[in-house]
Amino acid sequence: MEIRKIAFPLPLVVFFILAIFYTFYSIDYAVSRDFFFQLVSYGVIFFLIAQIPSAKEAQRIGIVIAILGFLTSLYSLYQYFWGFHDLIGKIGETELFYPSPLKEEIIGRLEGGRVFSTFCCPAILPPF
Repeated sequence: MEIRKIAFPLPLVVFFILAIFYTFYSIDYAVSRDFFFQLVSYGVIFFLIAQIPSAKEAQRIGIVIAILGFLTSLYSLYQYFWGFHDLIGKIGETELFYPSPLKEEIIGRLEGGRVFSTFCCPAILPPF
């Protein structure tokens, strides 16, 4: 595997520098840190896409990404219209060997009706 040298666009570099700076000087450091890690993942995706050698390979990757997004959206729609009620019932009727403080939180999240598909929380689904 050969890594091609690429130049990041100047506005992108400035944006990442400002993101690092404002992460440490924000009101809520934890939220800013989590968002910064999300930005880093976008930068890595940009770097990986820039490494694609041919247009045909780029088209294949684009098709795979579109199919994955479509399947995730289908599962989200299923979850929104039919999946929550069954899941809440199954979680509510299970008996655990130890008391779980997360059980009520999970049921509360499901009763809220926010779709999260295969991701752990709803806020991660939209960037996908």
